[in-house]
Amino acid sequence: FGKNFLITTHYASLPWLDSLLQEAQEKSAEEHLMSRGIAFLLYTFLDTLVDSYFPVLDDIDEIIDDLEDVTVNSTSNDVQVRIFRIKRSLAQMRRVISPQVEVVNALVARTGKFIPAKMNPYFADVHDHLIRAFEVLDSYRDLMGGMLDVYLTTVSNRLNAVMKQLTIIATVFMPITFITGVFGQNFGHLPQVEHDNGYLFWIVLAFMGLITALQLWYFKKRGWL
Repeated sequence: FGKNFLITTHYASLPWLDSLLQEAQEKSAEEHLMSRGIAFLLYTFLDTLVDSYFPVLDDIDEIIDDLEDVTVNSTSNDVQVRIFRIKRSLAQMRRVISPQVEVVNALVARTGKFIPAKMNPYFADVHDHLIRAFEVLDSYRDLMGGMLDVYLTTVSNRLNAVMKQLTIIATVFMPITFITGVFGQNFGHLPQVEHDNGYLFWIVLAFMGLITALQLWYFKKRGWL
């Protein structure tokens, strides 16, 4: 910027900058931004830029609120993808805002030909807004880190529950498999197999049912079912 000009560079059209330019063009000569000096124009530009961050932060806050409920109740991979996507967006915003804090702080500390001392409170206000946006970003980043830990814990607990159920099923069938394996051996002479008149089969079957019932009762008593 110079005495009578302010140059901006950006890759695409910025709605907030277009609105600021339109507002400046519609005002009369007495109310025109340039009539108050280039320093005030620079302040207005920076203040509008910083204010444009807060609607984005509000949108991210709503997304995080919705994601908190989903994280506790779902173990879908889509939740993890959404968490990492938000963390990436926060990191990008942080990289954008961080240098601006130093730039505005330098404008507050330095006064000279184009920035009079009376403009210090204005730039200090912009600096405070940047610090607040930076702190909000840090709080969101910490919140997303905690949310990722909650998601991983939920997935781990769900996996442990599945493994517990599979272990119970395997434990229930273990003695039954042992009994059927013993009586299913290919021996020529096995006691009470050839001359039991059929009652041994029902005894063994009842015994296996009793073992299964006792196991299920014990598991339920211990709170494993």
